[in-house]
Formats: sequence, structure tokens, C-alpha cells
Amino acid sequence: MLNYSLFPVVKNPALSIVVDYPGTDAETVENTITIPLENQVSTIGGISEIRSTSEKGKSLIRLDFENDTNIDVKTLEIKERIETIINTFPKEVRKPRVLNFDPNEMPIAVISLNATDSRSLGELRAFADSIVKKDIEGINGVSKVTVSGGKIKEILISFDIRKLNSYNIRLADINEAIYFNNRTSTIASVEEKGGLYQVRLKGKFSKLDDLVDLPISSPDIGKSITLGNVANIQNSYRDEDSTYRVNGNQNIGIYVYKKYDANILSISSEIKKTVSHLSQDGTKFDLL
Repeated sequence: MLNYSLFPVVKNPALSIVVDYPGTDAETVENTITIPLENQVSTIGGISEIRSTSEKGKSLIRLDFENDTNIDVKTLEIKERIETIINTFPKEVRKPRVLNFDPNEMPIAVISLNATDSRSLGELRAFADSIVKKDIEGINGVSKVTVSGGKIKEILISFDIRKLNSYNIRLADINEAIYFNNRTSTIASVEEKGGLYQVRLKGKFSKLDDLVDLPISSPDIGKSITLGNVANIQNSYRDEDSTYRVNGNQNIGIYVYKKYDANILSISSEIKKTVSHLSQDGTKFDLL
């Protein structure tokens, strides 16, 4: 059987710029590293498309070139452009690396999802996570699907430590009450900030009032109080793990990886059918 690739090196010359910035969130990486680098290299001749992903501690920029491009020359040009801007980066930023594009280390398909109406990136991300990702994972031969970009919705619960102590309530009591009242919810993270506990919750409570009215046992007063008595509860968004940009515009990126022995052309055909079926008014899929 012939080996097929959606990204043949000869037909699609490409380079990647990889920059590590340890200890930073995705938004900082995007504003400090990714966008300045995109601006710096975007005027290099022969580029057909620029795609980038900003993650926690890492910036990834892929440059696709026209078919007749001399990739060795472009590598030198990119390195020269980077040298002119690298001194403006924070000292914690590691030296940028320019890598030849290796199709064997890449997903077999990248799908760009964007809105043609007023819906937000957060709404698009929720659609991608809850529906698109699951449908594509069901395609025969797909090993995994990852999503980047947008904001992930969560619930933020803020406690006054003194109030918790006055009722002799522990965070473990809160976690237990949440778990047993809604098995699909978990504590995502706990932060202590200036006398406040902040608990980030991911799960499927249908509305905030479900949490406000959630009974919490207090051994000291011998009766249940509600979570709303000891906490401020609000909708929030998780700190961005990644951002995804196509030619400078923020989109949702969906990456599809295949099993070792799967047929790429068959998977690609099924992906096209799936996204065509999932297309809605106000959304647009591009198979890149």
C-alpha cells in the first residue's frame, strides 16, 4: 500500500518557530512573543500562510511557503529577523528555534473554526469541545483530537477564610458536597489570595443557583447552611491554556491525529463529511 500524507514536504515547504517562555500563561506568551514574532516575519517573501499557537510557556509559529521557495534561504532570513527583535524579549525567554517542518510529528489534519456572526470565542470553544471533538474522535482510525484557542467556561467560588473558620468548614467538606450532589463536577484548582480561597469548578451544574443553594454541613451549629452563605459564586473563564491564530486572527484550532496503521485519505474524507454535517449558521470550518 502506498504511504499517503496530507502534508507532503516537497509540495508544501514549511518552517516552524518554537520559543519557550517558562512560567507564563498563554495570553502573556501571545502578547509578548507570538504577535511580535508574527509581525517581524510576516513580510518575508514567499509566505502563503502563518499559523500560531500560544500555550502556557510556549509559542509555536508555523510558516507555510509557496511551492518553489528555497527553504534554506528562508531559514536564514527568519533567523535574521528574529535576531533584530530578540533583545526586546524578557530575559526568561529561551532562544527561539527555527525548525524544518516534519509531517510525521504533526497532526494529519488541522481544522480552523471561526464565527461568521457575533458569537464569542468562548462559545465557539464550547461547541468545539462538546460536539466537534467528540464526533471526530468517533471516526475510524483517529487516535486523538485536541482543541486550542478560545476561553473555557468554569465557575469561580470565592471564600472568606475567616467565615469558613467560624463555621468550622473545611474545603474538603465543600468538595465532598459538590461531588455527591453532582458527580460530573470536580474542583479544578484552589488558590489562596490575600485571605481568600478561590475554588475553580468544572462540571455540569445547570445554573449558579444550584450551587448557591447547595447544603453544606456545619458540625458546630448542628444544621446545614448553604454554599451561598459562605461563598461568592460567579461564572468565570479558565486561564487560557492556549491561543490559536490564522494570519493574525484568533480562531479555534482542532488537531486530528491518526492511529499508526490508519489510512490518512479515508480519515480525511470522513473529517470533511463530519464538519460539513456540523456546520451551522454562523460557524465556518476550514480544513487546513
